Amino acid sequence: MTDSKLTGAGDWVALQRKIFTRWVNQKLAPTKIQVADVVTDFSDGVALAALVEVLSEQKIGGKPIKATTTRVQQIDNANRALSHAWAQKVHMELPCSAENVVDKNEKQILGLLWAIMIRFLKFNEDEAESRGAEEALLMWVKNQVAPYKLEVANFTKSFHDGKVFAALIHKNRPRLIHPDDLKGSHDDNLAAVFEAAHKYFGLEKYIEPSDIAKLDNKSAFIFVSEFYYGIANQRKLDLAARRISKLIDFTKTNDALREEYATIAGREKALLAKVNSILGDRTVDNTLAGAKAKLEAYYSFKKDDKTVIVSDFLKLEALYNHLLCVWQTLLVLSMSLEQD
Repeated sequence: MTDSKLTGAGDWVALQRKIFTRWVNQKLAPTKIQVADVVTDFSDGVALAALVEVLSEQKIGGKPIKATTTRVQQIDNANRALSHAWAQKVHMELPCSAENVVDKNEKQILGLLWAIMIRFLKFNEDEAESRGAEEALLMWVKNQVAPYKLEVANFTKSFHDGKVFAALIHKNRPRLIHPDDLKGSHDDNLAAVFEAAHKYFGLEKYIEPSDIAKLDNKSAFIFVSEFYYGIANQRKLDLAARRISKLIDFTKTNDALREEYATIAGREKALLAKVNSILGDRTVDNTLAGAKAKLEAYYSFKKDDKTVIVSDFLKLEALYNHLLCVWQTLLVLSMSLEQD
């Protein structure tokens, strides 16, 4: 939790800076670049450039953008980062300038970040171009909580009592929380939600339950998006865990089948060697007793050994086919785990 609660008329702005900063740091994690505050730490253009490169998955052309204390160079860094953002179809009604970034203009920088978020946040790959980010996320929430008969009209008041958050978690982790069990104050309900979200997908408790009611629409949208991505990532982990469990089960089955195949094949090999030795001996001692002994050996083969040989052969054929199916399944599971 935060060390102290934010109070006063400017709460929503301070919260927006905190939530936007967290979002930026999550996106910048692969670069090892971290910012304490987006308004103050974007001033040299380095973090901003890294952010648009990560989100666009394209490097900014030209020489590397490096940290500097020289204003002219800072403006050049910011200009290059902004040019890359505009080229990636980031749109602002009143575009942020490089000077705004270097001069730590709060309104312009937060507006720029919002434009970047709206451009790159995706909540439905199939409809990425046909529906805006806000509409797509709200539709996802509505679809998730439809069985709970909860009304979701926006990202602010609809979430203030915590029940929509609880329904999102319950839909995927029923044992953690249920919206019908939330009968306390809004802050008590949200505290329970934060705890459940932390247990489910590791949501950090970086704001207070009482802060939810202070969030503006943009900050609330980003906060709700953490539930979308947290749940989506946990589903991937759950699916991978199930695949690993199946892989282990099929590996055990494969080992047992191979052991059984080796046992039967070894018995079949020894029996065939014995039969070949007996039936392959064509020598006769020219006595009635010798002839009878040969006949008895043959009849014994037909009665006992032949039955075992045929039975074992059929078992080996069935085991071989079963092993092929298991091997194919193991291959598919292994490939799916590598792709994940």
